[in-house]
Amino acid sequence: MINTIIQSSKMILGVFSLSAFTSIAYCRLINKPYINPNYSFEKTREQLIDMARNVPILLLQSILFTCYIYNSLLPRGSHTPFQSVYTLFYYSVLAELNYYAYHRAAHSRYFYALVHKKHHAIVNVYPFDTFYFTSIDDISLATCLELPLLFVSLTQMELIIVLWFYITMGFLAHSNYVYGLHDLHHLFLKCNYCIVIPYFDILFGTFKTNMLVSDYQKIKN
Repeated sequence: MINTIIQSSKMILGVFSLSAFTSIAYCRLINKPYINPNYSFEKTREQLIDMARNVPILLLQSILFTCYIYNSLLPRGSHTPFQSVYTLFYYSVLAELNYYAYHRAAHSRYFYALVHKKHHAIVNVYPFDTFYFTSIDDISLATCLELPLLFVSLTQMELIIVLWFYITMGFLAHSNYVYGLHDLHHLFLKCNYCIVIPYFDILFGTFKTNMLVSDYQKIKN
């Protein structure tokens, strides 16, 4: 049991740290700011304090869930390359479905002010703003990424890959450095609900890549 806790903690903390480093390094590589350059010292400090409250909750939940599934992870070499690609794709579909459903619900009139309005207080987003969340948002995001692991059998390396991908892209999606889908979501709200891969935005007609004023008026009403 102790070994499972140690290994799960090392995995989650290691992947989160690697994702943060990757996103910072990418911003440096393309010479773009990681933090909004217009933020005052007080605003930056306020968000750091907020993240210090919320991120540990997300990490603790992730560690506990990883402990729960740790012994069911497949041994290294259990999947052929083709099986690994299929498994990662299957995981991404389930994760995106979970978050699409949650995210649309969070934008409903009943839950938006309670759950998600805080995150959208920042319209012009940068990677630093990624985890400016309520605790409910924090827990829900982690849950959406965790639930597929009850149905998809991954090796430890595959789990590391999907976590690194989603956390890193979570940082970078809060900018237009890789693509502007989530950037548009923060501007116009009622579009681009998926985390990274817009399977269900495309399927349900909420996918937007180039938002015009006329488009905005349609989805606003």
